[in-house]
Amino acid sequence: FWPPRLPFLVPDVSQAAAELRDLILEAAAAQLEPEKDRAATLIEELASAQVPFRKELLGLSAVPSSTGGLFRSALSLGKTPKWEENARLLAPIIKNRAGQAYDVSSGRVSNYGEVLGTA
Repeated sequence: FWPPRLPFLVPDVSQAAAELRDLILEAAAAQLEPEKDRAATLIEELASAQVPFRKELLGLSAVPSSTGGLFRSALSLGKTPKWEENARLLAPIIKNRAGQAYDVSSGRVSNYGEVLGTA
């Protein structure tokens, strides 16, 4: 990319990243949704910083499976997907999972959402 990013010019977003992490983890612990307006602001700050991404820190999540393999969907911004609306209606009866499986070697992501429980 041009102009090149010099290491000393990369913005420090560690405080925003830590705040977003805490916002999501605290909401999950309380079984609540994260505060979306604050999360959206933090996400925008992090995305606009365009800091280098170290894919080796992502870990392995190559396939959705009943035993794991997903990064949990903790927050969705924008219009709620139809599958998520339907899954919420069934939440008292059926436990659904949602997340993303990443193949870091190819740079691909697969979104995964259950509506009637694990397939």
